[in-house]
Amino acid sequence: MDSPISMEERIVEVAKQVFLENGYEMTSMSDIAARAGINRPTLHYYFRTKERMFQAVAAPILDTFVPQVETIIAADTPFMVKVERLLDAYMPIFKENPSLPRFVVGEMHRDIDSFLHLIGKFRTESLFRLLLETLLSEMDKGNIKRVPLPIVMGTFYGLLTFPFLTGNMLNRLFFDNKEAYNAFLEEWKANVLSQMRYLLQG
Repeated sequence: MDSPISMEERIVEVAKQVFLENGYEMTSMSDIAARAGINRPTLHYYFRTKERMFQAVAAPILDTFVPQVETIIAADTPFMVKVERLLDAYMPIFKENPSLPRFVVGEMHRDIDSFLHLIGKFRTESLFRLLLETLLSEMDKGNIKRVPLPIVMGTFYGLLTFPFLTGNMLNRLFFDNKEAYNAFLEEWKANVLSQMRYLLQG
């Protein structure tokens, strides 16, 4: 018989897969219970609401990621070093959770306010503001070119998420195995850095 800890971990892992596949709105507690092979009362014993269930799914990712990114942005390093370290922080998470970018884009498109509420406890809005303030400060100091912020963010996140949003197509057209796709991701990371350097430094 499963211990409470192992059962909770199993539920969280199953819930993560269901949330990523269906999106937050289209996922029900019944869906999670059925996929986990348990009944609704058992699921509610561990997680009383879908929002708490989502928070438990997001916590292992964001509790480590957000402080890591804050440290990178706040460090006294050249901005392009920050960009490279941000890529190094994002890529492993997306490799481990390749459906995550699609989930985030879908939730932002569905209801941005609800999505920000869901992830609000993880300080993501303050992290984003810190990033924008750092960009503006670097531009004011003349360390990087003055580029509209939507262009900077769109270029970085658009390039970063592209291989994961289109992974099925890329694998069908270009790659025979997972190793080849992973090798491409490493090349892509270098390409993102090169494009950001061109955009911000010319």
